[in-house]
Amino acid sequence: MAKFECPHCSQKIDAPDDLAGADAGCPACGEAINVPVSGSEKQLPALSEEEQRNLIQQEQLAALLGNTEQDRADAMRYAELSRMVNEDWQRTQSRTDEILMEIFKESDERELAEKPPSP
Repeated sequence: MAKFECPHCSQKIDAPDDLAGADAGCPACGEAINVPVSGSEKQLPALSEEEQRNLIQQEQLAALLGNTEQDRADAMRYAELSRMVNEDWQRTQSRTDEILMEIFKESDERELAEKPPSP
């Protein structure tokens, strides 16, 4: 049996083990909660997609760090390159969106210019 408190209303909850790790509604306040694994007194907070990506990157970086100075230096270079690639991709995506908007605008203007005036 998992015993924990609702993070929203502090209601003490006893949940059967077969619900461990499942999402559910608090019986007191109805807010969404995640039933912790039995024996775990503290419920982990829900992470946004960005927080999940950051955590994964940190775990990958920690795995790369290794024990030597060279391993740590390589991992730091990898992290910096990853950041630069991500920034570059975002700039490219933004410019692509701008170009597409220009094309659509020009297309709309051509259609209006070719449309015969209504009598």
